[in-house]
Amino acid sequence: MIKKIAITSVLLLASAGAQATLVGALSGPEWKVLANDDGGLKGNQGSFDIGPGVDGEGTRAHGGQKYDTEYLLYSIDGEKLTIALQTGFDLGDNRRGDYTSGDLGLSFDGDGKYEYAIDFGSESTYVDGGSLVTRAADAQGLYSVNSWTDETLLYNINGVLTMTDGDLVAGGLTDFQKGVENLGTTFNSWSYYNIMTIDLDKIAGVSASTLALDAYWTMSCGNDVITGRVPEPSILVLMSTGLGLLLGGVAIRRKKMS
Repeated sequence: MIKKIAITSVLLLASAGAQATLVGALSGPEWKVLANDDGGLKGNQGSFDIGPGVDGEGTRAHGGQKYDTEYLLYSIDGEKLTIALQTGFDLGDNRRGDYTSGDLGLSFDGDGKYEYAIDFGSESTYVDGGSLVTRAADAQGLYSVNSWTDETLLYNINGVLTMTDGDLVAGGLTDFQKGVENLGTTFNSWSYYNIMTIDLDKIAGVSASTLALDAYWTMSCGNDVITGRVPEPSILVLMSTGLGLLLGGVAIRRKKMS
């Protein structure tokens, strides 16, 4: 069974300089930011740089809001993991001309190899041996990935694009919603979003209490990518413990000095 997707991993947190606005469906308190990669390009298009995609001469990708990645968010309810993707790329049709949406790459073991993918249920385009390939749509759902391609149509990305072989995880994807909202006053201020719920019980060795998650998404032109990570709880405990010990040591030293 053949399918498509995008993938890689790095920790990205919301930055103070971002200009993005979340769509109404993603603005509730249940959502946590997995990645904020918005370029502050609302209402713009044409030659506005977005990156990190680059062409063969090292020129940054451009295209403005229509090709801008924006947010990855997540929420957890019991053993249900819900992930949301917001972008200026048209997720309604999952394409702009020859350029199509990649699938959402997911890793639950921290190795960054993206062993799972959420297929949006649409056809995909990529390059194979210098030729444009169009893959027919597979069933929408969560897939266990066997192989990927990293050959984009236009700009180079530091990651992979399309799942070329994978197996559907039965019952893995329990809900899939999509929508669009105009967040500005111009025609090109649209942000599209997908909301996807995964049953973690269907993934061997994964549970909400020990969740470690890497996620990656791009489009087949490679203009922009978005990556995010949720560290496993044990790492967060170590970080908080280390901070506590550090602050405790400072307090003791201050007491001795007084």
